[in-house]
Amino acid sequence: MAGPRPHSSFTPSLSDPETLEALFVAREGVARSIVDAIRDSATTGNKHQRLLLGPRGIGKTHLVALIHHRVRADRALATRLRIAWLPEDSYVAGYGTLLALIVRQLRRDEVDLEWLDERLDAVLDQDDAARQEAMLERLLLEVLDTRTLLLIIENLDDLLLALREEGQRKLRAFVQNHGRVTILATSTSLIEALIEREKTFYGFFRTQTLAPFGVEEAADLLARLAKHAGDPELADLIWSPLGLARVRAVHYLAGGNPRIYVIFHDFLTHESLDDLVTPFMRLMDELTPYYQTRMSRLAPLQRGIIEALRRLRAAAPVKMIAREVLATSQTVSAQLGKLVDLGYVIQADSLGRSNYYELREPLMRLCLEVKAQRGQTVAWFVQFLRVWYSRSDLENLAGRKFLRRAMDLAGEPKTAADWNQRGDNLWLTNRPDEALQAYRKTLEIDPRRMEAWDDLLGLLREQGRYRLIHRLAGRAVSLMPEQARLQSHLGTASRDLGDFDAALACYERALAADPELDQKGVPAALWQAQVLGDMGRYGEVLRRLEQPQPGYSKNLEFQRALIQADALMGLDRWAEGTGALDRLLAQTRPPVWTGAHLGVVAGLILRGHNPQVWRRFIPVWLDLFQRHGMLVELGETLVRSIRRFAIDWITDQTAAAWLATWRDLADEIAELALPLRLLAAGVAYKTHRDPRALLGLAREERGLLEPWLVNLFKETPDEIDRDMEDLLQIVERQLTKERSATG
Repeated sequence: MAGPRPHSSFTPSLSDPETLEALFVAREGVARSIVDAIRDSATTGNKHQRLLLGPRGIGKTHLVALIHHRVRADRALATRLRIAWLPEDSYVAGYGTLLALIVRQLRRDEVDLEWLDERLDAVLDQDDAARQEAMLERLLLEVLDTRTLLLIIENLDDLLLALREEGQRKLRAFVQNHGRVTILATSTSLIEALIEREKTFYGFFRTQTLAPFGVEEAADLLARLAKHAGDPELADLIWSPLGLARVRAVHYLAGGNPRIYVIFHDFLTHESLDDLVTPFMRLMDELTPYYQTRMSRLAPLQRGIIEALRRLRAAAPVKMIAREVLATSQTVSAQLGKLVDLGYVIQADSLGRSNYYELREPLMRLCLEVKAQRGQTVAWFVQFLRVWYSRSDLENLAGRKFLRRAMDLAGEPKTAADWNQRGDNLWLTNRPDEALQAYRKTLEIDPRRMEAWDDLLGLLREQGRYRLIHRLAGRAVSLMPEQARLQSHLGTASRDLGDFDAALACYERALAADPELDQKGVPAALWQAQVLGDMGRYGEVLRRLEQPQPGYSKNLEFQRALIQADALMGLDRWAEGTGALDRLLAQTRPPVWTGAHLGVVAGLILRGHNPQVWRRFIPVWLDLFQRHGMLVELGETLVRSIRRFAIDWITDQTAAAWLATWRDLADEIAELALPLRLLAAGVAYKTHRDPRALLGLAREERGLLEPWLVNLFKETPDEIDRDMEDLLQIVERQLTKERSATG
């Protein structure tokens, strides 16, 4: 039995209707709206003109092919239409050649038009161009008879440029004067003919911009591709927390271009999804010719600008780009505007009078690098992303059953549990603002749902909103002092802000309220020990952790053993401590833990503010983590140490010394080059609070810090702060009402 027909990533129009439907993601509403508009055009005097806008690979052709097949399959509708789908790169030199092309396409695709051959030959035998155009118009109207022409045009921008202004005027006149044509077109950009008020097609089309896929849509497409290829187990794996973490990593670098995921799927297996590096490197090899072809279509100066931005690797002001390409700032600014419209470049920021630009797709820059330059560097970056997005923060979510059914976010949940599940799904698919709103709705319905408090405060912590968490947890504890988990959250918030005495007291109260809190997955005793370690009270650490905690997960057991080994080293029992750490790294490997769980490493900056103390620990870590092949995880922890800069008593000088110490000891280690760059940017931002500290990083690097770094130092309340204040007021009213009802 034959398997499913493959899907063409570069020419979806070649795919059969069943494949197009099976792999259609996220745009059902757009497809239905356009089919309805075509039906209205075919059955009434209203003629709709629709334009799909988006960069190459965004899914325009897939959508058009799907609409074409649906219209053809609707017999009642198809009998009212003549459909001419023009070839994507067809030759058009003017209005006459366009009319001839339309007639030829109708002859090719419509079975009852054999007579057209002789009539078209007669027209083409004419020498007079004006007479030819008039005859072609009459011939086309004769072919249509009482039907409507559905004219499908890909790359409308190229066609209009080929027609020039005279041809554009003639085409619009024909469409308007006869009222027999409905157009479905695609374009990568809005050219002057479409957007300038005095131009021919200004206001003519209703434009629909196709947005890039988010993580959810990317996962949906990959899962559909796996299922279509006969691998339902891979499809299920993609929807698991692990699979979604991997998709988030790919989406971070590749963006939301559907074509990339279709190609990526060709290299995807159960094993490679976990590994990620191998299929991603193969994806880059496959995409390199595609990006080179896109470059070849640009004007020379535009190619020069792209090349300059590739070399610079960071957002750059117009003046700097102009210097790189030996052109004036005015000329380069105009070309940058065109490259933005074409989808090659984006404006990263505007500071003062300077606009900063960078490549829109990080993957394009990486693919255009010479192989000798990118090689292992890109592999390490992908490996870093794999680790960065492997957090079991999915710690908060990983223990729960993840339902693919719940990914359909249509309709509004009714219960607190459903809202909580929606928040989890939104967090997993990298939609944090919506997730926060879902958790808010959960707590408005049920203020005592501790799972929702865990999720809400955990997500805010991921965003670096430590001061907000401290306010929230403090108010929540005052409203529900009996809730041990809230006491524990207040302890963590105090620890994050460097108030260790308050943190210890909160953990103590939490354990007093519920002595079995650790066994329930909230390791307050473990966190208490970690705070004692941050304070240098190593003897107390060992006493508190002497007895194993029943019910600890493998991850918590790893953290417990790590804190113990660190305490032994802190007590100058180096042989015991390093031996324990060596055995731990040999016996317990990722994904049981990630760099997010190496709190003793990030916390070293808190101990004594003395580089001489740091220099005793860091070489040992470098040796052991390198020996066990875990330098990437160590690098993740180094980046996460930036979060300690939120503590008021960590001075700019201390942060600079922390960076200098790591650079001195690890500057030659290739796996740590990226973490050191990110750490340097974090130090610079802490010192100067200047966005240019981040703009100096490549876009794919900057994005690892932006979601949380600025929040560490933010002093002015924003919308989320105000939203959480509103939540607290609602919770307080709910609880007051509840107490009044119970007397």
